[in-house]
Amino acid sequence: MHKFGIVFSMLIVMFLASCTKIIKYEGDNKGFLVYSQAATAETDYGAYWLHVRSKNGEEALLGYLQNNIFSSEKRDFYDSESNGIVRIQSMPPGEYNIFKFAVSKQGEGFPAPRSKEVSIPFTIKSNEITYIGEFLATDIVREVILGLTSSVGVTITVNDRQNRDVSIINKRQNIKEVRINRQISDIRGTNVE
Repeated sequence: MHKFGIVFSMLIVMFLASCTKIIKYEGDNKGFLVYSQAATAETDYGAYWLHVRSKNGEEALLGYLQNNIFSSEKRDFYDSESNGIVRIQSMPPGEYNIFKFAVSKQGEGFPAPRSKEVSIPFTIKSNEITYIGEFLATDIVREVILGLTSSVGVTITVNDRQNRDVSIINKRQNIKEVRINRQISDIRGTNVE
């Protein structure tokens, strides 16, 4: 019964995720969002989500499937300190806000049981790149009983890894001639428990 419950939960997650709007805009006035989602070497979750809302109220999810029960994304970087992905997302010009961080371990339901409300505004301009940083997850471990520890969530920190991230994106597509606007938040440790 336990395995059935996990499989059933994951099918629900996949269904709900398929109902969530994914930002994909191909208009002539499109701009680009560049960011990375990463986890420290000792941090191991199924998925990390950034919830985004446009000024007109439309919402979307930006996610990293680190170690999902069905699949894991190919990492763009993996070293002794961290691993993760770098994304470039075409979007219509406008004002946006990352309003929530969420994380889930394998087999947990959707929406992710651990989330934290935040406010990280950014602007997308036509034919320009907006770089918003690296969203790095670090495991929060606490003692639960008699010296035994358990992961209770993650701390999300936003870092400037523009050189690494833009270099990775440049290997996929040529963005050297595109203006890059840095809009990195000053979030230095938001617990998502």
